[in-house]
Amino acid sequence: MPDYVDHLTYPAFIRQLSSFSSRDSVLHTHVRGVFDPSEKRPYDDQNSSHTAIEALCETGWRKLAACIGRYEFAKLILGNMVFMKLKRDVYFQVSGPRIDDVLKCRPVPKPVAIPGLLLLKAPPAKLGQKVPRKNVLLCKQIIYYCMGKTGYHLNIRELVDCKDLKIENEHVLLTIFPYTFVPTFRNKRVPKRLLSFEDIASNIVKKCQNRNFLRLLEKWFPLEGDYPTGHDLNDVVSFCVAASHLVFPHNLLGSAENWAVLRTKYVYYLNLPSRTPPHLDTMTEGFKLTQISWLFTSDMNLKKSRDDMLKARELFDQLIIWITNRFLPHLLRSFFYFTDSLTSEQIIYRHAVWQKKIKSCVRELKKTQFSSSVHTASELGISKFRLVPKPSGFRPIVSLGRPVFAVNGKKTVSVNKKLSKLYKVLNQEFRLGGLNRCGLDSVHLLKRVLTKYEEDIGQCENREKLKFVKIDVTAAFDTIPASKVKDIAKRLLACSQYTLHNHSRVLPLSSKSVLRWFTTTRACDGRAEGALQAFKRLGNKGLVVDDNKSETVGKQTLYRLLNDHLFRNDVLIDGQVHRQVRGIPQGSVMSSLFCAMVYEEMVLEKFSDLVDRQDTCLMRYVDDFLLITTDTETATEFLKRALKGLPDYGVSVNRKKCLVNFPLTLGGAPIAQLGPGEMMPFLGMKIDPANLQIHRDYPFSSTLLWVDKGVELKAVKLRALEYFSARFPRFLLRKTVPEEVVMKNVIRYFRYVFLRALRTLKHFDRVSESRMELETATIGAQMIDIAMSLVARNCPQLEQKKLRGWLTKVAVVTIEKRR
Repeated sequence: MPDYVDHLTYPAFIRQLSSFSSRDSVLHTHVRGVFDPSEKRPYDDQNSSHTAIEALCETGWRKLAACIGRYEFAKLILGNMVFMKLKRDVYFQVSGPRIDDVLKCRPVPKPVAIPGLLLLKAPPAKLGQKVPRKNVLLCKQIIYYCMGKTGYHLNIRELVDCKDLKIENEHVLLTIFPYTFVPTFRNKRVPKRLLSFEDIASNIVKKCQNRNFLRLLEKWFPLEGDYPTGHDLNDVVSFCVAASHLVFPHNLLGSAENWAVLRTKYVYYLNLPSRTPPHLDTMTEGFKLTQISWLFTSDMNLKKSRDDMLKARELFDQLIIWITNRFLPHLLRSFFYFTDSLTSEQIIYRHAVWQKKIKSCVRELKKTQFSSSVHTASELGISKFRLVPKPSGFRPIVSLGRPVFAVNGKKTVSVNKKLSKLYKVLNQEFRLGGLNRCGLDSVHLLKRVLTKYEEDIGQCENREKLKFVKIDVTAAFDTIPASKVKDIAKRLLACSQYTLHNHSRVLPLSSKSVLRWFTTTRACDGRAEGALQAFKRLGNKGLVVDDNKSETVGKQTLYRLLNDHLFRNDVLIDGQVHRQVRGIPQGSVMSSLFCAMVYEEMVLEKFSDLVDRQDTCLMRYVDDFLLITTDTETATEFLKRALKGLPDYGVSVNRKKCLVNFPLTLGGAPIAQLGPGEMMPFLGMKIDPANLQIHRDYPFSSTLLWVDKGVELKAVKLRALEYFSARFPRFLLRKTVPEEVVMKNVIRYFRYVFLRALRTLKHFDRVSESRMELETATIGAQMIDIAMSLVARNCPQLEQKKLRGWLTKVAVVTIEKRR
């Protein structure tokens, strides 16, 4: 360590440490950073500094260096893995080997081959263990948003993954049994155990080529029918079972009992949410293999040995994998269209029924929002288009994942991934500019805003007579002017270039280490949120690690992305490319940000005289507005201006969705009013106008805690407790919240999760009644203990014995009702 370091200012000393550290260390200059304002000349190494320098320049580290001396301080920093505590269970790594490299198993280089050393081959798999048990079944997302194919036949080439004109039995065997039938160039013989399956394979090929499913579709889903909420799931399952009988010979499963079990597996598969893989043990459970003759080479009347049963299990597992990954998705994709409702519920339509249902809506969208005049291709590619049903029609959504077609035939990249740089820069400039005055980034901020407003009006005379006004913008994303968005974005992007710096956050405290990513942005003039401020906004536990990766993006690149996204948004509708000419793209990572930019400027220009008052609070989440004030005239004027419309911002308020808590008549017609004792609904919560307390309602009848039944009963208890603890409404637990409100929220949440756990337990039919009662009581008792510990920590003023008694009573009543 040079002697002159004692004469350097503390920030200069820390940067000196950075120059001594290695490139593998976290303490390395890579990010545009800060300098000490007390220095005469700012440190200038391409204006670079590291976020670890920013951390070490804080007061606590200065005191440590003064206590132990700079030499010992340098040895501590350079020789150890040092972490800085940002908040509870959140740490920022300052120096040492990267913690994510230590916790995550990085791939090691292959060993150098030594001449004369014979490398041993991996031992063959044990009998009955050839088929892996995990990560072999695909998620159900492959059948989502697919518009289907013309015709009423199944494509056998897709079922066996073969492009040859003539499909041989070898193709079928190779696709269904990839772990058993492995032909080579010299040996293409079929294994003895698969000889009896050759007749079944040839039968499947013939039936797929000859069967027409039109009559079956017309029987179950006639075009003349009215299906407001889609086809019934039981009808879709019945169609799939009937189609399976037409394609598969009866001896494929051997008995009527096994065919009945197959129907239950179809129900399980169709109940899965999207992007959730089915469990192989669940898909194979319940079948009686001894009733399937082709699985065995010996006489069916003889008792089967353990080795025979293991080999039969391997063959049957491969058959179920093929049915789950290929046959069933292809069958559903060929004849049905899957979509989601506004509440994320799965809706299924026959293709012809869906096309008939959306015909008028698509025709109207082509006239008003999309144009077929596309002269130049967009760099973002051509995206998919879908319609989401809602009570009053359909909502157009552009699926901005991987485009259908990319530019110049290149490998497709997600549109949202291409827009990520624009989003990170524009979001930071919007936030740092102080333009987000009334917008809520998340629902959890609702309690914080209301608490601050309650403090502001603490001395007001009319506090007990709060006026609530709720408005909803009609078709917000379809009416926002793209030109207005462009003007605001250009004003925000004032710098010539920006530097994006990636960071990772490692969560090693759970059963396995998890890696999460986030990015900080720094403008060319030094304006930035700061890495430490970004780290402190993280809500989860873990170790925050700097990634030493930065990227510079110019303003012109951001402009080009903005223009392509706003004015060259190409989508595929009915096989033809259309370009959006009205509104902004909905379904993009930028959609909510564009909406916030326009509406915040609208509030500043048109409503600032009403909302810039101590007794008034305006909250906005995307296109939902809620005004709270003590002045009746302010509330009335706000609603009057909103109902007149603001064409410059594309705002038109739906009068039928407006809601107030006081009698009000505008234009000769009354506005919908809350009844006596009712609370104002907002963002899935309910706000009490009397005391501004938040209440949350949970449904009495809920879905399963998770769809997969699982193999072991103890998994129910573990997942129920994890879910209960992770989603506990902590933001509603504060010392200032009345005891009655805390108890209502905790009891409702407890009943909601406990009921879901009981419904999941009911799927274990083979478990005895005494064991089921024991598991139910254990789950209820442990959930009560978790609730009591969380409430005692956040609300010490609450009477603990009273809450425990109520939770116990709710658990007992719920169990009795379920019986």
